[in-house]
Amino acid sequence: MPQYRLLLRCVGGAVAAHGMRCLFEAVPFGERLYEIAKDAYERDKNQAEAGERLAEVERAARAPLEELKEEVAEVLREVQVQAAPDVRGRLDDPAAKAALFGYLV
Repeated sequence: MPQYRLLLRCVGGAVAAHGMRCLFEAVPFGERLYEIAKDAYERDKNQAEAGERLAEVERAARAPLEELKEEVAEVLREVQVQAAPDVRGRLDDPAAKAALFGYLV
């Protein structure tokens, strides 16, 4: 398992928890983007040490695109299973999955 998976899981979970609405609105992300970034940071902070977080971001940035896409697809499945029921239902929509996939890749 690539070592940046935790980062993807944190960002995917944060987007599912706070960002589904902003992914579908045609306005600048503004406050929602801030909430997503803050939540992702808090999730990551609680699961990794500062030095490891930076290394994980670097590994994700250097990962081959196909590898990253495979990890994102797997993380999306995990996020959907763990999401609240209303979010889980919205993630059944192929357009919602594609939007979240595009956000993470």
